Amino acid sequence: MIRGALFTRYFLEDGILQLEQYRRPTDTELAEFAEAVRERWAHLEEMPHPSEAETESEFIFPVLELLGWEHLPQQEPGKGRRDIADALSFTTSELKARARPLPQVERFRLGSVVVENEARDTWLDRAEGNREAPSSQILRYLGRAEAQSGGVLRWGLLTNGRYWRLYWAQARARAEGFIEIDLPSIIWRVAAAGTSGGGSAALAAGVYAPFRTRCSNPRRSGCADLP
Repeated sequence: MIRGALFTRYFLEDGILQLEQYRRPTDTELAEFAEAVRERWAHLEEMPHPSEAETESEFIFPVLELLGWEHLPQQEPGKGRRDIADALSFTTSELKARARPLPQVERFRLGSVVVENEARDTWLDRAEGNREAPSSQILRYLGRAEAQSGGVLRWGLLTNGRYWRLYWAQARARAEGFIEIDLPSIIWRVAAAGTSGGGSAALAAGVYAPFRTRCSNPRRSGCADLP
């Protein structure tokens, strides 16, 4: 349900509470988020084999909005068609507005996360045909985005809707420096346990701690400034 070497479970469940910029969500916020995600996922499951465009429009981008993110689609951190990321995410609408009139390569200085979306049934670590593995793709985008931003942008998000994987550019072993969650599994756990006890803890630690942007300090993002 939660894997990867970027954060320890202790940090996600307890240590993060000591950070000034983090505000633990209330049970009401968690319940509303879980219900919205559950409804969106049910719509996506109605499709036998949703495409990447369908997966991102029906599920990924709506979930990112629920977590407080703003984004601009189809951003190019490098040169050539192979280096067009699906989105550049911002912590606030003000930063997005400041980035909008800039050339694409300059927008990365104002962004926090470069995003690569995949179709729901895509394997994140498997190359298909002549296409590289999505995990290799996001690492390449992240490297270029970090360089274009002068080191300001340090996060990459890879997701197929089910699995959400957050990479940190300055991890000692970048390919292993991620946290990954199985979002529907966490939502199902909330449905079974409720937002008190295990369900609340799983949702707060697995989703809100590493992936949410809006915290008590609006300029410092929940994921963009944690380490």
